[in-house]
Parts: sequence; structure tokens; C-alpha cells
Amino acid sequence: MRRRFTLMGTHRRTSGDHVSWCPWAPLALLALLLPAGALAQDSVSLTMSDRPLNILVDTLAVLGDSEGPGILASENVYITSDSRGHYFVFALPYPVIQEYDGRGRHLQSMGREGDGPGEFRWPQAIHVDDDQRVHVADGVHQRLTTLTPDGPAPRTIPLAGLNPGFELTAITGDSLLLTGYALTSELGGEPLHVVAEEGGVTRSFGAPDRPIQTSDPVELLRSMHFVPDDTLWVAPMDQYRVERWSLSGELRTVLLGPGSFSFDGDGEEEVRGVRPRTVLAAIRQDASGLLWLKFHVPREDWQEVAEAADEEELSGVRLTDTLIEVVDPAKGTVLATRRLPGTHTRLFGDHRIGEIVINPQTLSVELHVLSLSLDRSP
Repeated sequence: MRRRFTLMGTHRRTSGDHVSWCPWAPLALLALLLPAGALAQDSVSLTMSDRPLNILVDTLAVLGDSEGPGILASENVYITSDSRGHYFVFALPYPVIQEYDGRGRHLQSMGREGDGPGEFRWPQAIHVDDDQRVHVADGVHQRLTTLTPDGPAPRTIPLAGLNPGFELTAITGDSLLLTGYALTSELGGEPLHVVAEEGGVTRSFGAPDRPIQTSDPVELLRSMHFVPDDTLWVAPMDQYRVERWSLSGELRTVLLGPGSFSFDGDGEEEVRGVRPRTVLAAIRQDASGLLWLKFHVPREDWQEVAEAADEEELSGVRLTDTLIEVVDPAKGTVLATRRLPGTHTRLFGDHRIGEIVINPQTLSVELHVLSLSLDRSP
């Protein structure tokens, strides 16, 4: 089976302009020379299963009211969930955190736009810990803010010299792990950072395996998922490459995807100045140890869609689909693949992803929470 993918949600024109919002926008002007990373102890080339499984999709909830405080103000949505099954969402450029219950009912709004305590300019990621504290990484302020509902005042941790990325998770009772690229020579090139709750980056690691000098944020950032057995799965966005790190900074395993995946667009002709590209946008490990990967890939008819759009529509027209792949890292096998038409959020929780939909009756933004599962029936 040979496949060629060449797109993410950002369109590339011949002029080099990027059209559309992305969560790493504050890094767009950053240029870094990244040092080479550690060598892996094990490298595995993934193969396709002889009997691929089907990926089933079910809708769990619909978030976003047509009016009132529960409205989602744009399609630029980030979502996560907590242990109770509540959903936490922000929709940039309006930096307010919305909480919904498992049925999609709006519960409360947290934070507001501004520069003071509990205020945000450009949230990059949210994590809700077991104590229901909401941790928010702000890319403009370069800081972490902790909100405690019905509790103490917001707490702020400065991240001097660090521009946080789009993943944030708790790794111990008193520390957080986030992605981002440092603006200082001491941390330059290290995309993974452990931050103590009392403040400050305590450890950084995860430099890529090759030097990169670029202002393209797709080449700078990583997706990640921490599993509480000293395993951290990391995926560069510009390659089919999945890395397993320890929290001490040891690169233990590298999984390399099918060679037919193309991330640089070589061989693809531009259509009206647009040349799509592929991005590995999210990674999660489930309870059974399988890895779920999310790619931004081109619509199969993207050339026709680009040709048909007028000049004003071209910058906003959807040329991408989402591709989900399930990988067994123990066997080095891709077990299942499914294309999801439309625009989707990061993977989160237990096999969940959000689909961004415009309600045709109200023209309001809705976020459909989808559950993904493997069909193992004979």
C-alpha cells in the first residue's frame, strides 16, 4: 500500500505566506539553530498489518451554545477533559476557558483577556489535574497560570525565555511537563521542559536528531503524551517519526513510519499558489499500550476545491482532512487507518477527538466530541 500525503491546516503560497491561524503563531518569527539529539537505542520501521482493523466513531456530546456564555466564539478550538468527564475549551482569539459537563451543558467561564492574574492573551494549552486545578500555558505572556474554582486566587509561574507550545500535562504532584522552544542559549533546541510548581524550568531535553535552522513552527514543535511509567511519547510534526523518551532525557526507541508518507510536498504541483503539506499533529497512548496518531492530510479533491474557490475564499477554504492511525509499538505494526473528513482538534482523554462544525441553522460553532475505538469483531 503506497500513500502520499502533503497537507496540514496551513496553506503554503509561492510568496511564503502562511494563511490561517495556528496555535504556535507566537513562534512564527523565531529562528533557531537546533543541536543534534541523542541517538536512540532502538529504531523500528513500521509496517502495515496484513489484516487492518476498522476504527469506529461515535458522538458523545455537542459543545457550544448558539448564544449566551456557552458560545464558542471561533473555530480555532482547543479541548481537554478531566477525570470527571468535564470538557475544558477555549476558542481563540477569545482567551476565556469554558467548562462543559459530559452532556455538553455549559457550567462556567474562567479567566478573561488581559495581563493581570487569571488573565490571558494567547492560551496554548490546558491541563486539569486530579485536584480540578486548571493549568493554562500562555504563549504571549510566557507563563503558566493555575485557576482553582471556588478556591485560592489564580497563581502565576513565569517562564522566562520559554515560549510554551500546545501540550501540557502533570507528571508529578508538584511539576508539569510542556512543549515549547526556548529563546535562550541555555535551553535552545530543547523542546520538552519540566516546570516546578514553585516556578522555573527544572529540566529540558528532547533535541531533534538533526540540526534545523528555520522560522517555520511546524519544524520546531512536537506533540507528546506522558504515560506514568517513565514513558514519554514524542512526535515531531514534520516527519512520520515517533520517539519514546524517559523523563531523565534518554531517547529509548524511535518508530519510523511508512516511507510513502511525504511531509515536504516534493513532487506536488501548486494550485493557485497553494501547496499543501502533511503534519503529524497529535499522539496518545491508550490503556492497552497502542498509539493513536492524528495527521493533517489533504482532501482527496483538494486541487479541484482550490481551483473552484474565488480569491477571497481561498485563504479560508478547507483543503484538509484528518487521518487517524493506530500503531502497535511492541510489534512495529500499523493496525488501523481511517480518514475523517472535516476539521478536528487534538486527541485527548480516552480515544477522543473534537470535530469542529458550523450549525447550519444558527451558524454558530459547535464542537462534536467523538469517541474512537477499534472494531475487533471477526
